[in-house]
Amino acid sequence: MIRRHRPSCELAAADGNDSKEKTRQMDDFDSSDEEWEIVFLNSVELQLFQDLRNTIGNIPVSWYEDCAHFGYDKDGNAIAKILDKDQMEAFIEKMDDPDYWRKVFDKQSGSYVKLSDEQLAQLEAITSSRYPQVGYDPYEPFVDLFSSQTEIHPISNRPESKQAFIPSLDEKRIVGRMVHAIKMGWARPPRPPREPRKIYDLWAEGGTTSKTKREQARIRMHFPAPKVPLPGNAESYNPPAEYLFDEDELKKWTESDPEERRLNFIPKKFDCLRKVPAYDRFFNERYERCLDLYLAPRQRRMKVITLFCRFRSAFF
Repeated sequence: MIRRHRPSCELAAADGNDSKEKTRQMDDFDSSDEEWEIVFLNSVELQLFQDLRNTIGNIPVSWYEDCAHFGYDKDGNAIAKILDKDQMEAFIEKMDDPDYWRKVFDKQSGSYVKLSDEQLAQLEAITSSRYPQVGYDPYEPFVDLFSSQTEIHPISNRPESKQAFIPSLDEKRIVGRMVHAIKMGWARPPRPPREPRKIYDLWAEGGTTSKTKREQARIRMHFPAPKVPLPGNAESYNPPAEYLFDEDELKKWTESDPEERRLNFIPKKFDCLRKVPAYDRFFNERYERCLDLYLAPRQRRMKVITLFCRFRSAFF
């Protein structure tokens, strides 16, 4: 805090001459007749004032990247930038300086700041997800203001005041505003809750409910997908000997195209089920099944029954 006061000579002259104005306005003082006194409130502000080397304020330091300096000191002189150290110099300083690990670079002042033990303890507490205040005990003993014993008489037996039995004027004003809002149509009742979407079985058969023409046509025009053929004896883990390939059949199966093969796999025989490995064509078969469902054309055969066919079926 900076405080200025009048010199003692002016105070003496003002007391000796009563006809003159005893007080002077603050704007009447000039640099020749005023004294300045710097008063610091505490030692913390003094330390902060002494540590403040760069007076550019709280602005981005990146604005001075293209300049030869990065700020100004208290006297208005430009502060030259510190050249960056190469890897060799940084390594030598790291080996020689025992306090190298506790130094951080301050962009505001352009120098390295040595962290104190208290600051290191706070950083360690923060990185360990603990309380940053050193020595803080979150589990201090609870001070019970009231006794744990049940008393017969209440602690405060003060009777209710007369004002407690009078209707509250604040509540009256609030109710009046609500009534006025209802009359003007500003306050509306809450919207009814939206019904949640019903979950139903898509493939379930319809009940007795009536269906529209579109639903009936969709049911009539439904073409069922072809079913997956059931596995035969050749796909068994222990098939009979006649289903296994010999050398000629295996060579013929290997040289033929996949579309011309009678089976899309080579039958193998295992002694027991626990020796059967994983099926390597599982994803291929699933993919081919999806292609069959998506690309395979389907058609419905329409039967034409003529009058002659009906007459023939009736007598023969």
